Amino acid sequence: MTTTKHNTTKHKLAQDLLLNLIISVIMSLVMSTIQTALNVGFGPLFLKAALRSFAVSVVVSFAVIYVTLPRVAAWLARVFGDEGDADDADG
Repeated sequence: MTTTKHNTTKHKLAQDLLLNLIISVIMSLVMSTIQTALNVGFGPLFLKAALRSFAVSVVVSFAVIYVTLPRVAAWLARVFGDEGDADDADG
């Protein structure tokens, strides 16, 4: 029984990390592209600047999401009285 629970915990951790990564990549891609276009335009510097911005943004946003998402989910579960889902938010 312990092995099954351990595997479930490992799968949950992997699922949470993958979700954080996917959110980070999508958010960073959109925000980096928009901000780079606004700052340098679609000229010769755009691609290099956008890729650099994206690389930095993914690292920062992953860390922020990893730290804040479980806390925000737990807070929302408390606010809306759904205590059972607060445990699911631990990531």
